[in-house]
Amino acid sequence: MKDEGPSGERETDFILIHDTDTDTGPQSAKLREIIQEQQTEIKALSLDLERAKWAMKYLEQRNK
Repeated sequence: MKDEGPSGERETDFILIHDTDTDTGPQSAKLREIIQEQQTEIKALSLDLERAKWAMKYLEQRNK
């Protein structure tokens, strides 16, 4: 991430760090659970999308 000063000349590099060792609270565990559920749903939706694309391509070819 870069940050420019008011003059626009200075640039500072920032590195975002996520330390999983310090995230041991119940809230972070709940967030990890939510993220896992969303990742599972995203994978299922991606699979459905690929199937729909295949079906559309098949039907387009069949109708030609």
